[in-house]
Amino acid sequence: MKKIIFILPVALVALFLSSCDYKPLSVNQSMEFVKVSPEGMTPFLIGKYEVSQREWRSVMGTKPSYHQYGDDYPVENVSYEEVQEFLEKLNKSTGKEYRLPTREEWMAAARSANREFYEFSGCNTGNVTKDGNLIENDTILRAYAVYKDNSRNVRGEYVTAKRGTKEPNTIGLYDMSGNVSEMTCDTIPEGDGIYVKGGACYSSKESLMIDAESQLLFGVKGIRCGFRLVREDR
Repeated sequence: MKKIIFILPVALVALFLSSCDYKPLSVNQSMEFVKVSPEGMTPFLIGKYEVSQREWRSVMGTKPSYHQYGDDYPVENVSYEEVQEFLEKLNKSTGKEYRLPTREEWMAAARSANREFYEFSGCNTGNVTKDGNLIENDTILRAYAVYKDNSRNVRGEYVTAKRGTKEPNTIGLYDMSGNVSEMTCDTIPEGDGIYVKGGACYSSKESLMIDAESQLLFGVKGIRCGFRLVREDR
């Protein structure tokens, strides 16, 4: 398995909303999930999108993201511990069981329930068009992923995109490759952090590969890391 290791940068500041902007629990009505049933694995539901800044604020009442472009952009700049607090509050308020995916679940979902053995979620860099022509460059990948080749703004900064801007994989999951890296619940061997999957808007295409992974240390926040929810299928 290809491993790409980096420590995500520490956040400088978190912005807090006024009490009038605090709308708890509305997140439960806005979430969309896709059922994944890989052979040999217990079926599970996984978020169609990465958790948004609106969804985070509705549960936590805070606005921590570095990339403040809109409510429907993925939340980032949060630590693993803060995500656990988010999950605890969400589960308590909804009576459901939300959690982070395992690496195995994440990869199965990225490969459309393990039916597609693509390099990236939904595609390969060299792919065939509908008329049978092979595309040898990254045109196909840019249609599925927000990464360093297509994420610069007019000032030359790498920025996230609104969720669902790119094409989904064949089971309807968006941004599994790129936009923000996604936390899993699997702990690294050293025991001081977790594995992160998917790559981000800053990443090279190699970091977006389904088999690639990075690490996030406990207590660390990063402007390139968010998460996607899993819910038990029951």
